[in-house]
Amino acid sequence: MREYLDSKSQKKVALLEKIFYAENHTSTQEELLNDLNITYPTLISTIKTINFDIERFGYKAFSIVHSAPNLSYTLKISDNCSIQLIINAYIRESPKFQILETLLLASFPNLQVLANEVHVSYSGIKKEIKELNEELRERNLSISTGSQVEITGDEFSLRIFYTFLFLVAYSGDRWPFSFV
Repeated sequence: MREYLDSKSQKKVALLEKIFYAENHTSTQEELLNDLNITYPTLISTIKTINFDIERFGYKAFSIVHSAPNLSYTLKISDNCSIQLIINAYIRESPKFQILETLLLASFPNLQVLANEVHVSYSGIKKEIKELNEELRERNLSISTGSQVEITGDEFSLRIFYTFLFLVAYSGDRWPFSFV
């Protein structure tokens, strides 16, 4: 599902994982700068954004803390939590996931209406749909943009695809349907 992440979210996830998988969930500033090939201002900005995102996602059990004396960053995480929760939250916010989720619930008369619904520009929605169709083709599905914008394919393939999509993106932490 990471293929649904935009480039900014991919960079945030890479930084999170670098710290998470380091010993004691701690990475030095130098390791982060070199391994992720980023500048110091980008590192600081990305960490601030990640901490803001984590709070916005409602995961108070996570935060990245800076240790000035050691020039290191530590991911504070509760024992009963998983970094996958944060990654899934980024996936759920991605334009590609939002397009797929929105198209599960409704069809649209044209691309502009769908673009407005998922808050993406018209050219952006065309690009995202083109990329999604390349992946969906492997599953005998596609996003049709003819008389209506909708996901097309046989019912069984659609059900399997959406079940997998939602199980991965929501992973038991949440569920998009109140009746299931």
